[in-house]
Amino acid sequence: MLQRDTLLHQVVLHLNPHDPKDQRIRTLVDRVRELTDQGVFSNELANVLIELRDATGEYLKKEWNRVKTESTGKQA
Repeated sequence: MLQRDTLLHQVVLHLNPHDPKDQRIRTLVDRVRELTDQGVFSNELANVLIELRDATGEYLKKEWNRVKTESTGKQA
């Protein structure tokens, strides 16, 4: 549980508090924590994990594009 909570906090620290998509990730992270605290793997947990995976994939793509744009000297 300690390792899980450490990882969840690290994820949240990277998120923009003013970006709705980033805040959706935070909501999903909180829900994963709540569901895993129950100690039972459920269909709801599986679905939330899939949604979290998809949302973080979008986040990583956005960040990759931002870094790529910045590295070429272009403004976003």
